[in-house]
Amino acid sequence: MINLKEIKCIWMESGYIDYKICDRNFDCENCPFDKAIHDKGNNLVRELKNQKPTNYKPSLPDDYLISNNHVWLKKDRDESYLLGLDYFAKDLIKQVSSFQFPGVGSRLFRNKPLLWTIGSWGVVSINSPISGVIIEVNEELRYNPALFVSADLYQLFFIRAKIETADYKPDYFMNKYQYDDFIHEELTTVAEYFRSTFKDLNVGKTMYDGGEIFDEIQNMISREDYLKLLKMFFNKKS
Repeated sequence: MINLKEIKCIWMESGYIDYKICDRNFDCENCPFDKAIHDKGNNLVRELKNQKPTNYKPSLPDDYLISNNHVWLKKDRDESYLLGLDYFAKDLIKQVSSFQFPGVGSRLFRNKPLLWTIGSWGVVSINSPISGVIIEVNEELRYNPALFVSADLYQLFFIRAKIETADYKPDYFMNKYQYDDFIHEELTTVAEYFRSTFKDLNVGKTMYDGGEIFDEIQNMISREDYLKLLKMFFNKKS
């Protein structure tokens, strides 16, 4: 005779939660726990698709350009350029433990790594939209990655570089007027990616009693799918 108290929930059997005993004899269609998971996922998809670019204000400043992988560019002193990341990058990259940069004097190559972001989920490189030579890295950010969350990202540069003008073309970049439409497209892409991977929904490891699902995207899909999502946006070629 089967002991109902020992029947594991299908979400536990699938490895998405650490522990939950099924108390409904696998009647998933009428299980509030199962419904909560799917409702939460579908709501997130709707929220992402309806999200407006105004959520990423302040908008791109007038004298900035930005690449299709969310690296901004601003002319600085001595004909050098500052490079940083936008607010979309901050919203998508969660729980960063450190940033790694090439050394001062290193050469940058367009569509090759500009820097690496590291978290509990793994390592993702962010491609450079330009070729040139690094003349300064933001050491404060290297040792205090929390600045990425708290600072004004359009004042927080990551790298200052001398650009090789032969490899620099303005049409590699967007201006502030093109940027808002681009952000809306990127939000829609996130929503569609989440929908396509919903079968691999990761509801976290604290749902012992069928409580609330974590709000963060990286805790709602598998680690592998989250890394794929980051690479989809930050490994783009300009």
